Amino acid sequence: MEMVESSMLAKDANSHCEWRNRLPTWPHQLTISTCHPCRTVAAVWGRVPPQPNQPPHFRANNPARLPTSSSLSTNRDSPSSQSTVSSHHPGPAESFVVLSESTLGAARAQPDLQGDHSPSPKPQDQSQASSVRHPSPNINNRVFKLAELLSGNPANFQHPLCTECTDKLLEWMHNQLQSAKSNRDRYAIFERELNREKSAAAEGSYESCKKIKQDIEELKIRESVAVQKLRQTESECEKFEAELREIERLESEQDKEEEQFWDDYNQYLLESEEIQSQLDSVTTRYRNDQNELAKLKATNVYKDAFCIGCETGVGTINGLRLGRLTDVPVEWVEINAAWGHTALLLQTLCKRMKFTLDGYRLIPMGSFSRIERTKGDKSCLELFGSDDFALARMLHNRRFDNAMVDFLECLRQVSEQVIRRNPQAKIPFR
Repeated sequence: MEMVESSMLAKDANSHCEWRNRLPTWPHQLTISTCHPCRTVAAVWGRVPPQPNQPPHFRANNPARLPTSSSLSTNRDSPSSQSTVSSHHPGPAESFVVLSESTLGAARAQPDLQGDHSPSPKPQDQSQASSVRHPSPNINNRVFKLAELLSGNPANFQHPLCTECTDKLLEWMHNQLQSAKSNRDRYAIFERELNREKSAAAEGSYESCKKIKQDIEELKIRESVAVQKLRQTESECEKFEAELREIERLESEQDKEEEQFWDDYNQYLLESEEIQSQLDSVTTRYRNDQNELAKLKATNVYKDAFCIGCETGVGTINGLRLGRLTDVPVEWVEINAAWGHTALLLQTLCKRMKFTLDGYRLIPMGSFSRIERTKGDKSCLELFGSDDFALARMLHNRRFDNAMVDFLECLRQVSEQVIRRNPQAKIPFR
């Protein structure tokens, strides 16, 4: 609706200015006769000077108030006016009107309102244009200026018009009046529509205003809730940031501790490898020592040092026969050496057991070993024999026999001591 009204207003504005486009065609519609307005075009622009015998009311310095076009159009039908107009024949001196200086100045100051509002052509161009378009372009321009003056404010100037010019002018003014009325009707319709829309808007403005206020209150409540949530979120965000900073600090410390841990771990691995290599070496040596110990444990020193055996029915120690048979003669040198090893073995066993013989002391001296009695007569008996058949030999053999008896007593004491320490031990002799 608004677009239609705006187009109608634009159309009215264009129709209001249509007279400007129609004015150049006036010379074809108007009859240029000898009436005052048509002949006074030149006088308007000062082309024809006024005659000296003009009446005083036609002079420029004292212009009289002439009858207006409306008064002429009103009184032209009366008999008096017709007789006056028909009886009056103006002469050449009355073919112009005198306008006031203000009207002439305003008319000269207005620009040419033709087509593109271009400046007035030069006299040479005007002559060329008159030969092509119209036989008298100056008259066309002057009529246009005259129409412009006539369509202006009538209070600025007053001049008489002929009947034909008055009719044409009235017709043009009637057309302008009709155009103005149509514009007025369109404006009235537009005003009614605008007022109706304003009233409709005013009716719904209260409800809309109330709804808007309710919406504003709801938005304020939402805003307060949102602000509270925002503040709570900001406080939580600050707490989270503090926790994050604390976590980052702990993380940095943990990274440092982890780095230190890995350094220590690597150092520990190096030390562990060194210790492991040392342990392997010690383990190897330990195993070797264990094997050697097992061998040593399996080895009997006394068996190696004192190898006891039997040969041809005679006991031997370290390969020396301890005695003789009737059919197996053995030298006393070998027998005495065997007794020396036997005395040394018994003394070694006493030392190993940390046992002291009761009443006896062994003196191993190889082939000349002895047994000393520590109780009684405290004599020292020889534990070896000889091949002498003299009386001394007989006495010596008796001492040798007593020495062997004492040796057996010492062996008995050692055997009893072994049984006391180890009841499971079995002595192969009694």
